[in-house]
Amino acid sequence: MQKDPLGLFKLKPRIVGGLPRRKKPKPSNTPKPKPKPKRQKTIQEMIDSSRAFVNSLKGGNMASRTSVVVFSMHRSASTFMADFLKTLSKKSGMRHGHIDPMLESQKVNQNKPIRRISPGFAKKLSPTNMIYGPFRRYLPFPDIKDYNAVMVLRDPRDVLVSLFYAQVFSHGPPPDPKRKAAYLEKSRRAKQAGIDKTVLEWAQNMVRIYGVYMEAQKKHQIPLLTYGEMVTNFKVFLHKFLSICDLSEFYDDMIRFDKFGVKKEDAYAHKRQVKPGDHRRKLKKATIKQLDERLGHIIRWLNMA
Repeated sequence: MQKDPLGLFKLKPRIVGGLPRRKKPKPSNTPKPKPKPKRQKTIQEMIDSSRAFVNSLKGGNMASRTSVVVFSMHRSASTFMADFLKTLSKKSGMRHGHIDPMLESQKVNQNKPIRRISPGFAKKLSPTNMIYGPFRRYLPFPDIKDYNAVMVLRDPRDVLVSLFYAQVFSHGPPPDPKRKAAYLEKSRRAKQAGIDKTVLEWAQNMVRIYGVYMEAQKKHQIPLLTYGEMVTNFKVFLHKFLSICDLSEFYDDMIRFDKFGVKKEDAYAHKRQVKPGDHRRKLKKATIKQLDERLGHIIRWLNMA
């Protein structure tokens, strides 16, 4: 028997090269899912992206474009105009200025809140390569003469009818509890009074709002286009609009927005109906006569557009 006076055979053997390697798991028979192929950009998307990139370069060879400012009204296809301007900004390589973060409330006479451009955002406004709007009220835009500004307005009598249907049927109250209670009360009173009495009560507000537009248009010589022409002869409207904005080369890109038809009128739909002259179909003759007397100067002004 071999002797081991130093007890070497009692020591545990060292593992050479570190810990032993783990056994590889057996391959599974379940096939691995193939990665989804990335969507390839269309040619038009690549063109739009290139335009935006080139316009964003400062000091580049492409001349900067004069910024556009669009003023409109509630219930005057302003939602349509917002989508229209977003697309136009992409096609032209310009940027679209969003509405809400640029505005703030301000108290004026009779403690009535109006909307204005906040001073912080006023400093950030750019007279080049931007499209601002649509603003649903006229705003005292700083240095408006440096912009391609345009007004797109609707017959105030049709606006009043559309506001009634929105208040009573199609629009819901805001989430804020105080504003919600006031909204519901206004809706209740309008529904109880009926459309004829309600539009006559609201007519004075139209005089005030359109009065601001008329004064600004006269002072700054801002071109005026009408909702009626937009929905009945979009090709002519589009030509005028793009000419004012110095963007006529994008006519073929924007003509696809010529979609204003409504198959059936729905009082609960946001886009209830689009045909001009809706006040003649919804109001009594006596009501129309009173509106004509109160709003006649505005109607004549719009017909001159």
